[in-house]
Amino acid sequence: MIEIIKKAFKKRTKPQILTLSKCLCEDELAELASLCVDHWSALTLDIVEDNFSAVSALSPEAFVFYLPGILLVGINEQLPGLLSYDSIVAGLDRSANSDYWDDHFKARWSLLSLDELDAVQDWILWMSDVDDGDHDDISLSRCFDTLDLLKARVQLS
Repeated sequence: MIEIIKKAFKKRTKPQILTLSKCLCEDELAELASLCVDHWSALTLDIVEDNFSAVSALSPEAFVFYLPGILLVGINEQLPGLLSYDSIVAGLDRSANSDYWDDHFKARWSLLSLDELDAVQDWILWMSDVDDGDHDDISLSRCFDTLDLLKARVQLS
């Protein structure tokens, strides 16, 4: 799965704009700066967990650029209960009716390619296998289904 994620996201380049938020305080800007390393492969467990709240402030392009690094730090350490994972799962745990999806979600997740969405689904499957109760199976199943809906939208475009 590690190689699947790396291969799916290998063409992503670091975006110029890392956040669209214009109202971040000093602490939030510092977290964002710590998270926004030169390449997603340079992310470490400490960086991701110490700055997990900065993930929500990332621009859509920065989110999809750093997503593989965030996914991989927990996989590499066999830690499914990361705070950053909670944010991703909560974001993907959506209604099956895409009319209810908010603009923040659509702006981020609609940027992923089929291969990238497949890689995230593999991560969801990994979570369901190794998760020690941090995320229930129903929530992870909805995440998987949301990714299927996103894949269907990509295939239609």
